[in-house]
Amino acid sequence: MIDFLPNSSEYFKANEAFCKRVSQVLDELKISYNGSCTSYGYDIHFTVQSNGLEFKVNYHRHQSTGTLGTTRTRHYAQIEILNIPSKQRAKVNGISWLSSIVKPVSKKQLNTKYQWSSTKKLDTRNTQALLKSLQKLDIIRLKFRKGKLTASFWNDKILPVEIIDTFKEVLKFVA
Repeated sequence: MIDFLPNSSEYFKANEAFCKRVSQVLDELKISYNGSCTSYGYDIHFTVQSNGLEFKVNYHRHQSTGTLGTTRTRHYAQIEILNIPSKQRAKVNGISWLSSIVKPVSKKQLNTKYQWSSTKKLDTRNTQALLKSLQKLDIIRLKFRKGKLTASFWNDKILPVEIIDTFKEVLKFVA
């Protein structure tokens, strides 16, 4: 259930419309969720079990007023996937130049936006497929280690089923 704090703001109306759209999809799928929605933003949390994996997702939007009346908006989604049966390690972005010295990993610059580091080697076809998924999500960062994947991504407008399906694709290249 989402707790709404309604007001006449256009920001609230936009946030409310998005939250209702997501909650309708989650209701149809019989997935429990919780969250809040105000004119300043929203948080929607839900968990899905699939093939022994646990997907925890958070849609997040927050707006604040800065100096001189400027408005800052942060919107992204986060995911945590647990119980992944793999000992591989991988990262997208946030990669230190020391990582290849300290750990045996392969590093690639996928494009101007994404850096990839992994203990798993990918051929050109798989690299391109991974890149396509990362672009669809508009990934900010991704980290996979010890059977757990955490990621944040800008495309918070894609619906829950598409998020889960896209990350299942990403897992093929990471785990």
